Amino acid sequence: RNGLVLLNDLIAESGGLSPAAYSDKQMGIWLISPPAQAVYFLSGSIPKDAQQVEIVALGDAGVSRVRLWVDDQLIDEYESPPYQAWWPLELGEHQVWAEALQADGEWIASPTVLFEVHPIQ
Repeated sequence: RNGLVLLNDLIAESGGLSPAAYSDKQMGIWLISPPAQAVYFLSGSIPKDAQQVEIVALGDAGVSRVRLWVDDQLIDEYESPPYQAWWPLELGEHQVWAEALQADGEWIASPTVLFEVHPIQ
C-alpha cells in the first residue's frame, strides 16, 4: 500500500461491506465501525466510562445530515463529517446503523451491524 490508506482497505479491515455491495439506493451511507459480528469485553477493573466502542459512518457527497443509532436510540446527529461517536459498552447484543438525509429529501439507512459485549470472566 505504500502507506496510503484507502477507503476499501478500511472497510475490508472493519469487516463491513464495501459500497459496491449495496444497491444504488442504499449507497449513500454505510458503517465502517464497529465491525460486523464484533465481540467486546467489559472489564470490572477499568472504569466503565473508559470502555467504549467507536461508531463511524461514511456518507456520499449528496448527504446533508447523518444520524447514528444504537439499539433504537439516537446517539448523535451530524450536518457534516466526520460522522463519529463513542458509545459506552453495555453487556448484551446490540444493533447499530446510520441514517442519511439525501439531497432529494429522502432518508436512507445503512445495513444494521450486530455486535456483542460480554463480561471478562
